Amino acid sequence: MNKNTLKAPVNNSDIISEFDELVRSFNGSSAQTDMLLDLGAQLEDIGYDSYGGLTKAIDNLTQGFNAAYQAGGMNNLLDSLKEKGIIVNPARLPIIPPGEGEIKTGSGNGVTIRKEDRLEWVIDALLRDDITTDQFFIEPGLPIPGAFRKEPYFLINLPGFGEEGRQIGVCNLYGAVTFVSDHIYAPEFYAQYSIEEVKALPGFDSFKLNDREKWRNQLIDFVRKGLEPKDIQTPDIQKASQKLRSNRLHLTPGMVFEKMLEEAMPDREGSFPSSDSKEDIIGWKDWNWGALNQHVNNNLPYKGIASLRDAQICEQAKIWLEQHSDHPRDEVPPLATPLPDYPHVTFGVIDDALQNMRNKRKVSLWRVLVSGDDPVIMGEYLEAADMTSSMIFKKMLEKAMPDREGSFPSSDSKEDVIGWKEWNWEAIRSHAKNKLSYSGIASLRDAQICKQVKIWLDQRPDHPRDEVPPLEAPLPDYPHVTFGVIDDALQNMKGSGKTSLWRVLSTEGIVQSIEPYTANIPACKL
Repeated sequence: MNKNTLKAPVNNSDIISEFDELVRSFNGSSAQTDMLLDLGAQLEDIGYDSYGGLTKAIDNLTQGFNAAYQAGGMNNLLDSLKEKGIIVNPARLPIIPPGEGEIKTGSGNGVTIRKEDRLEWVIDALLRDDITTDQFFIEPGLPIPGAFRKEPYFLINLPGFGEEGRQIGVCNLYGAVTFVSDHIYAPEFYAQYSIEEVKALPGFDSFKLNDREKWRNQLIDFVRKGLEPKDIQTPDIQKASQKLRSNRLHLTPGMVFEKMLEEAMPDREGSFPSSDSKEDIIGWKDWNWGALNQHVNNNLPYKGIASLRDAQICEQAKIWLEQHSDHPRDEVPPLATPLPDYPHVTFGVIDDALQNMRNKRKVSLWRVLVSGDDPVIMGEYLEAADMTSSMIFKKMLEKAMPDREGSFPSSDSKEDVIGWKEWNWEAIRSHAKNKLSYSGIASLRDAQICKQVKIWLDQRPDHPRDEVPPLEAPLPDYPHVTFGVIDDALQNMKGSGKTSLWRVLSTEGIVQSIEPYTANIPACKL
């Protein structure tokens, strides 16, 4: 390669920056591969450890591809085709990557994979139809790294047919789609499209091999006559696809996050899209959340759409906290506060969206901000052994505050307990029963209520022992909560667990009475 064609880096940081940019925009072309290798060699020369061994890694990758061809018997097949006088270009890169509906990873162990000699069938059909070996050439694709589909696609190119030539794409895997085009495109073109996307492109057609003779006749008819005029919608699809890919590569994390925020608005039920959602993204032609997740994973420095989402949320929280230096560093920003760069969205909307994620990806704003190698807020992950009865009761009181509708959580509630990693009320119930010597979360709750009433009564020996404390009186150890809040929460319990402060106290023998005391609790129901 002529190294004069490369931009000469001024210093080491320029080499690193240029390498990073090339990695982000890499499309598998041979020109970019040459540049990648060249920059990698320069990084090795300057001893930049993060990229050390790049050339060796790519050499190993190439050897792996060759081994895959050898194991599948492809090398022998291609050698036999060359002996017949057919031009077979060297395989350069993987083409036709797995689509959304395909299994993208896996060894294939335990799964019966049927193969057919389709490449040979196509060649045989061409030769039988008096198409000579010097009228076509083959460009093999490489196997897809880590893909369940081990068989590569092959491009059979016939440049002397039609105005722009004819092209056939075939895979030896049973059930794989055969596609055709009235234009010849390089492997680099097919490296960016799944088979479903290829089938949807203008100027293409596809055939399923249900009947071998019919399939053969369709291919020969295509070679001789080309596609029907209605199928050819644009003669310059390659430029259009390059433009589409260029637009995709210029998507920024902020643009993607903005689309996610639109999805998380209250009129969309406050839910971020899940990474495998198939819903189209309005305004982005031919994109949906699954395609975006793949783009983020391949072209941006994130591990998928959830990683990008969390990084952007953390960035907004960091900006807010820097602007509000007096805010406690162990608390999330106030939920009513808007995000600095997105003033139409509050942190509360973010928290609601995270906790209403589709499928099983529910999380919380707190958990996002305390996770990772560089947490935004200094939270504490509590192990079960460190969780005391009073800590659980405090969480229940937070749940029972008026802004949470004054209701204690039921013992089987699945809602996350904000601030306790991987804990929900069901897990708390199990912990209370198995580790804290209660019969469950209700037993723990009642014991803590009785404890607070005992303390209050001990401080007031003149209070009648057949009356509950006044509803407006605060709990001794929790002065921000009154006994009235406790009574409301008990009477508004979810499910069939409704009770009252009086009933809890009389059952445990704290209040000495055989009749309900109603002077202070007019709404009490037995």
